[in-house]
Amino acid sequence: MFMPEKVLKMYINRYPNLLKRVKPTKQEFSYYDETELVATAHQEIEQGTIVINENEITGQGFSFSDTRTDIAESIFVQDQVNLITLVNWRINKSIYQFEKTLIKDLGNVKLNKELPADLLYRIPEHCLHIDLSVLNKTIKEFSGVNYFKEPDKMVKGVFVRIAHNNGKFEPKVPYLLFGLLTEQKGFLDITNGCLPLLKKTIYEISEDLKYFYLKKAVEHKHLYDEDLRPLILKDVEFWHSVYSHLIPIILYLCTENAAIYDTQNKKVRPRSAAPKKVKKGMKIFPADKPKEYRIGNFNATKPLTSNNCSIQSTDRTVSPHVRSAHFHHYWKKTKKGKELTVKWLPPILVNHKSHEEIKPILKKVK
Repeated sequence: MFMPEKVLKMYINRYPNLLKRVKPTKQEFSYYDETELVATAHQEIEQGTIVINENEITGQGFSFSDTRTDIAESIFVQDQVNLITLVNWRINKSIYQFEKTLIKDLGNVKLNKELPADLLYRIPEHCLHIDLSVLNKTIKEFSGVNYFKEPDKMVKGVFVRIAHNNGKFEPKVPYLLFGLLTEQKGFLDITNGCLPLLKKTIYEISEDLKYFYLKKAVEHKHLYDEDLRPLILKDVEFWHSVYSHLIPIILYLCTENAAIYDTQNKKVRPRSAAPKKVKKGMKIFPADKPKEYRIGNFNATKPLTSNNCSIQSTDRTVSPHVRSAHFHHYWKKTKKGKELTVKWLPPILVNHKSHEEIKPILKKVK
C-alpha cells in the first residue's frame, strides 16, 4: 500500500461515519464543502463515534481529568487541515513519481523573476501527491534547517492543493497548500504550510513569504513573546526553504511540455475528476485505487551527449558548453488573444558538433 493511502486509511478509520454523511460535490478548488465537513466531524465528536488511539491520549499530554470529548476536539484541531486535504486527494488518488535526475535539476534551478504566479493554477488536479522518497533525505537535509525535534524524519512526499480562506474575517485569498509527509519508525506525519498567491510573479510570492508570516505573528502578538519569537523565526526560515525546493517541482507539472506518463508509458495529461451522470443527476466517484504517474524520462541511462540532449548553435565564438536546465516562458496566440505559457528546457549543448568531445576547461585559482 502506498504511503498516502495509508494516511488516508488512518483518518477514515478515525472518523468512520464522516464520508458516509458528506458526499463530494464540485467546488471551485475542492470536491467537498469544507464547512459541511468540519460541522459533520464535530457531530461525530459529540456523538462519541470518533476513534482515538490510547497512545495518542498518553503521548500528547492529556490529563485524566480531560473528557473524551475534550480530547477528541483537541485532536480534531490538529486533524482538520489534513482531513480536508486527504478526502480531496481520495477522489483521484494521484501519485506523481519524478525521475531522479529531473527532480535534482528542478531542485537546483533558479526561477526567472518574471514568471507569473497564475501559472501555478495550472496544476493538473485539485489535489495531488508528489512522491519525494527518491531524494532519500531527512527533513533536516531537505530543508537545510534544524526545525523539528526529530530531524531524522524521512521526507516521503508532499500533498499539494489550491484552496482559499472562507472570506468571513478577511478578504478571500487563494493559497497553495502543502502537506509534507514524513516517516519515522513506521509513524507517518503530515506538516502543513501555505503559500498565499497574492503577488503577480512567483519570485515576488517567494520573497514576500517572510513578510506574510511575520505579519500574521504580529497580528496575533506572538512576535512580542520572547519565548515564541525564536520559534516563529525558525518556522519562517523552514518554510521559505521548503517552498524554494517545492515550487520548481510543482511548476514543472504546469508546463506545456511536461513529460507525464502513465504506468503503460503512454504520455498523458491528468485532469481532476469530473461529475458523472447518474439517474438522480450528477455524481463524483472516488478512485478505487491510486493512479501512478511517472514524470521525466525513466529510460534515459546514457550520459549527456548530442544524441540525448538539445543542441544550440550561436554566432558568437564560444567554447562548447552545457547550458543548465531552466524554465522558459513565452507568449502564444489563442482564440481569446495572447496567453503566457512556460516550457521546461533540459540541459542544452551549445556550439557542439556530434563528433567533438566536450573538453573540461582548467582555470588556475590563486
